[in-house]
Amino acid sequence: MTIKSIEKAILYHQNLYDKGKPKISDKQFDVLVANLQRRSPDSPVLDQLGKPLRTEKIQHHTSMLSLQKFYVVANVETWGKKTGETLFAIQPKYDGVALSLRYEKGKLVHAATRGDGEEGDDVTRRALLCPDIPKRIKERRSVEIRGELIMQSTVFEDMFEGEFANARNAVAGNLMRRSGRTDVIKACSFFAYDLLIKKMFDFDTRMKALGDLKFMPTHTAFVVSTAVGEKLNAFSKSFREFDYAMDGLVIKVCSYKIQEEVGYTSHHSRWACALKFRGDTARTTILDVTWQVSRNGTLTPVAELDPVDLDGVTISRATLHHLGRFRMFAPRKGDVVTLARRGGVIPHIEAIETGKGKKIKVPKVCPSCEGSLRVEKDFLKCCEPECDSALIRKLRHWANTTGMDCWGPEVIQALYDAGDLTHPDGFYELGHADIERLDGFGMDSSTTLIEEMEKTRSMPLDTLITALGIPLIGKTIAKRIAKAIPDIESFGFVDMDVPGVGQSRINALRDWIIDHGDLLERLLEVVDVIPIVRPDIEGPLAGKNFVFTGRLSDMERSEAQHLVCKYGGDVAGGVTKATNYLVVGDLAKDSQLTKRNKAEKYGVTIISETEFASMLAEAMTENE
Repeated sequence: MTIKSIEKAILYHQNLYDKGKPKISDKQFDVLVANLQRRSPDSPVLDQLGKPLRTEKIQHHTSMLSLQKFYVVANVETWGKKTGETLFAIQPKYDGVALSLRYEKGKLVHAATRGDGEEGDDVTRRALLCPDIPKRIKERRSVEIRGELIMQSTVFEDMFEGEFANARNAVAGNLMRRSGRTDVIKACSFFAYDLLIKKMFDFDTRMKALGDLKFMPTHTAFVVSTAVGEKLNAFSKSFREFDYAMDGLVIKVCSYKIQEEVGYTSHHSRWACALKFRGDTARTTILDVTWQVSRNGTLTPVAELDPVDLDGVTISRATLHHLGRFRMFAPRKGDVVTLARRGGVIPHIEAIETGKGKKIKVPKVCPSCEGSLRVEKDFLKCCEPECDSALIRKLRHWANTTGMDCWGPEVIQALYDAGDLTHPDGFYELGHADIERLDGFGMDSSTTLIEEMEKTRSMPLDTLITALGIPLIGKTIAKRIAKAIPDIESFGFVDMDVPGVGQSRINALRDWIIDHGDLLERLLEVVDVIPIVRPDIEGPLAGKNFVFTGRLSDMERSEAQHLVCKYGGDVAGGVTKATNYLVVGDLAKDSQLTKRNKAEKYGVTIISETEFASMLAEAMTENE
């Protein structure tokens, strides 16, 4: 392609993308941009692009965890009873971009997106374009404001409808783009839904404090436990009256003391949950069911539907999740299905009206490799370790996880079909000739792809573990495992207790190594693995695992956990055989007694806050 034709193609596809009607994938678009950057770095087209920002990462002082989700009010009521709280806060779950604003001595030092919950993207400069986000506040203490950046529905309809698919796309796209439109962010609102400070207090007081600091607090209703169900039902019926896109309601425990007692999992807070709206429904017919093979060999039934509009989106496919659900519905061709977009996003089959059409059967062999199948409880699995679809999905997972963003599904499929790429280590054996002989790929494309692949020859240990696609082991668990082993050579020695990692995941890791040890060895020959650097401290906290329970009187639990990690220790949410110390705070309620009992069972040392403070002081002294 000539430079002029590349520029023309970029502008054409960028225009389609901004209209919400893209014809090529983001990765294909990135290849075009990379080619232009190489051949004509001063091209004026590059200045016009709304290319995603290469932002700095901001580590969250306190994790921005997900919410446990429910779809039925009765389930929320059951959750509420388990917390033991008598007063709850109900807030809208806005469909926008969650932000964390950090203020030090009254000045905004950074604004960050949620990201993966542990760290997010620095969007400070763009966030300040929003009139609801102040540069300074009248509070000298360090505080963190959490809230949602959103756009009013009426504002979107008046100013931007037709230019973007919906309000959320407009906000998210322009917040994270170098030359995104400033008028979009200036038209946004920021609703604050929580305040984090060293000496925390109950939720109703925190919401009042947000108003005192001149933030716009999220609309909040405080209700007693006996009225939660009634209030949720009322909100669920009237949520469309709000001038903002919402996909549910958030319910929170008001008492900070109870918030600390019920605690957290690695994924979500136990003191807050979400009631997701089912949204509009639509009816259509099943044309057939296809079976997709995951990277771990599990077959997922997907209903192919007569296309139907649902909440402004054309739906033509919906998952049936697994063999057990497929058998429960027993679908036939021509059956009428009721669809809803759960959470306003994922199309979900709510019900099937069985007709007299041809019964759709479970496959007898793998649709990808024609290998034999086996049934494991509700799941149908391919018995062939070299199944085509599974291998291709593993390759795509490796590329996505390691940051090979330009390696889209088309090029991976083409290289697999040509026999040049079958396993992740094969990426690092490819040359320009392998790529250039593919239809539609020339020297520019191969150069871009090879350069991006070369950047992944060095990667952190937790990235490697995640990229391997081991069942039950995602990003968070991979980080915990990486912290627990000193180097990659220790990876095979998995008969160990890893803080915060359950035995089922350890077993999954062990089984994977037994089955795929040769692949790991080949990868280590072509990839340099960077171990997670741990503090070189010889104090009493080094190598020790701590679990906290109850409320601490002299510091917040999050601060105590941070100091443990700072001085060489590890923190977990629950007591296991790997736990060294259980730190008990003020009062021992039922949840803490459970941890006590486990600690005694496993021979874990139980210490008071005073004893913990002494250990901390000793660690600080030795580190000076």
